[in-house]
Order: sequence, then structure tokens, then C-alpha cells
Amino acid sequence: MLKLVKLDPDNFQNELSLLKNLFKARFPDPKKSLNPQGAPRKWPRWLIICLGLLRASLEFTWQEYALQLKRIEPILMEFGAVAAPKKTSLYSAWKSLPPQQIKSLITQVARILIESDEDTAIDSSGFILKVGSIWRYIKYRSSELKRSSKRFYKFHIIISTKSKTVLAVDWSKSPEHDYPEGRKLIKKVGPRLFSKINRNFGDKAYNGKPLTDDLADLGVRHIVEPKSNAVDHGTDTPRDRGLRLYKNSPGLWKHTFKHGRKSAVEQVFGEIKLGNRNLNSRKRNLLKKEILLQFLLYNLAKAVKLENWR
Repeated sequence: MLKLVKLDPDNFQNELSLLKNLFKARFPDPKKSLNPQGAPRKWPRWLIICLGLLRASLEFTWQEYALQLKRIEPILMEFGAVAAPKKTSLYSAWKSLPPQQIKSLITQVARILIESDEDTAIDSSGFILKVGSIWRYIKYRSSELKRSSKRFYKFHIIISTKSKTVLAVDWSKSPEHDYPEGRKLIKKVGPRLFSKINRNFGDKAYNGKPLTDDLADLGVRHIVEPKSNAVDHGTDTPRDRGLRLYKNSPGLWKHTFKHGRKSAVEQVFGEIKLGNRNLNSRKRNLLKKEILLQFLLYNLAKAVKLENWR
């Protein structure tokens, strides 16, 4: 499903079958009017949006993609289409899709993949949306962290450390701190997914009582490296016991609490950045959606493998 040169009819049909229920529930057709006006719909709403999303993962122009779909028109007709869509219809479906819908789809796919008794990790990474006249994203430099910079964005994710599934994604401008964005991500994941989670790992940027309390209310233990200015109150609480252990032996603290599992986030960011370097959009809002789409396709690829294994 990622970076295809030519559409394989059999694989494409299997992928549409897997995505049908997911997209049909999210993008239902409008209710039929008693007095319909205008031409009847040529494609179900879920199908045209799904095809528009898949185009952003392929090495095709919109015209080439429309020609490829024309060749597999009989397959599209099996899913309710009258004919293969034109490039303008595909582009309009992709352009009009709100980013919030893509974020919601990422979490919805994660609900299928996440099993019980898993751990999560949270972190962020920088993306430069424009360098000179070339649209791309690379590792950030310190010069791009200025408040005046309009090019630098942070993408925040929370993942499963076991399956590397992305549970939720969001972005922020460079001056924003990670901590408040972390609390937003926790709300996006929700109680339903966190009921399957035991522990959440993070770095010092996510060390704070409100975030810890939010996770505790969901039955999740928040494990973060203590800050350098943390104060030991001399009590027997888990927080003070962990702080004393960290100050005496940081290595033993990391081994005891398995804090190394946090590095799974860097693995996911690495796969997204190294595996999807070709960004086609020339508009900033579409480019951010295109990066969001990479996280959705990352989850969908795991769902396809799981379905094939079953």
C-alpha cells in the first residue's frame, strides 16, 4: 500500500475491502431526499475519500492516478461506483478532508490493533515543512526553534511499545512545550484504549503532577525520568522512593522501571521520516495533512498484515 509504481488489481481490491467498514462508518452517504435535485452520486462518499487518501501514498500525479483507476474500473464498480473518478474529484475529496478526521482514523485503527496488558510511550519530533523552495521534512536545527520561525512544527505521538502502533497524533508550533500537548494526547486516546494499558513512559518534558494524575485516573502508571531539581520530601511514597533510587543509581532506576522502552517512539519516527521522504503538496495545510497521512498508513499497514496473518 506504500509507494507503489503500478496498482495491483488484486492487492488494491483486498485493501479496499479491509478499509470499507472503517471508512463507511466514518463517512456515510448523505440521507436521500424526498425531492432529489441534481445528478445522482457516482461514487459512495467513503470510497471517493478513501481513494483520495490512498493517492497521497503513491508515486503518481493526480492524472496518472486517475488513469490507473480507470484500468481497474470493474473493481471500483463492485464497491458501488458508477465509473472511475476524475482527478478533480479525487483532489477535491483529499483537499476537503479535515485533519481532525485523519487523527481520528489513526486512533480508530489503533483500537483494532491494541491488545490487553500493553505499555505506551509518548514523545515528539520536529519536522521542517519548507526549506528554501523545496518542500520536505528533516531533523530540526537549533536555528529553527526561534519563536519567529513559521516553518518548524512538532508532531507529538503516543504509541504502543509492544506493537509500535500509533495511538494518537497531534502537531504544535515550535514554541509550544511538550507537556500541555501530552495532556491533549491523553484525552485523544481516551479511556477505552487506556483500559488495555498498564504503564506510560516519557522523558523529563512530561514530568508533572497533572499529567500523572490524568493517567492515574485511567488506571495507568506514568513512568518518567525525574527532573534535576526534583525534591525528595523524605516520605515513603512511590514518587520519593523512585527519586531516591534515581539519585543513587540512575542506571538501576532505568533497569528497574524498564524506562528503555521509551525508545520505541524514536523507532516509529525514524520509520516515518526515512520511509516517506517524497512529499507532493505545495500548500502548507495540505503538507501537514500529508504527514498525518503517513501515520495513518503506518497503522493501516499493520492492520493489513494482521488480517493476512489471520
